[in-house]
Amino acid sequence: MTPVQPDHGKLIGMSLIAGRDDIETAAGTIKELGFEAMEVHGSQLGPGLPGVPVFEAHAAAAGEVVRRARLMVSTLNVAGDVSFEPFGGDDERESTIDGLARHMRWAAAMGAPRVLIWEGRVEKQADVKAACRTLTQVIDAAATRSKLADPPPVSCELHPFTFALKHRALPELARALKPVGAGICLDFCHFGVALGRDFLAYLDDEVVNAIDHVHFSDTDTKTS
Repeated sequence: MTPVQPDHGKLIGMSLIAGRDDIETAAGTIKELGFEAMEVHGSQLGPGLPGVPVFEAHAAAAGEVVRRARLMVSTLNVAGDVSFEPFGGDDERESTIDGLARHMRWAAAMGAPRVLIWEGRVEKQADVKAACRTLTQVIDAAATRSKLADPPPVSCELHPFTFALKHRALPELARALKPVGAGICLDFCHFGVALGRDFLAYLDDEVVNAIDHVHFSDTDTKTS
């Protein structure tokens, strides 16, 4: 059984709602809008200057900012981070493991119960099985490399152009993620764009049981 996370059942606002603001202003905005928790976007951690590194102390400070705003810290969202290229060569895979291990440490430092990534891009449907295997190996290796006693679990936010939605491989991904304690983020907009207005038909029991995070949003099934 997957343990129930502390933000389960909470109405969560993402800091990217105030994407042009600093984390303090974003947290205030989220609170004023009536949310109970905040999902922190990785782009709003630290100095926010190109080439300036972000450390665990930045993440810990961000967590304190969220709590001072009387919000619970929810997911660390790093979906689409430039370090995430698991399906290149050995160098890219190692860099991806390093990046995800670093993000796990950030999440732990801020008190986030999960790290949100995407599953990556694969052009050919024939490569989906290998992609699922590689992705889970990367997640498992990152958890080890993080050197955390209890690394936060990973959730995959699927996008219309990442492989699970592009190639209709939801059950395959759900099965692959389960052994490494990872899950799927259901984003209504992304699923609507990728699968159409009847996207719920693609959510069998196996896929539903893998969903551990939800992004509510409007969808016209055209605009991602």
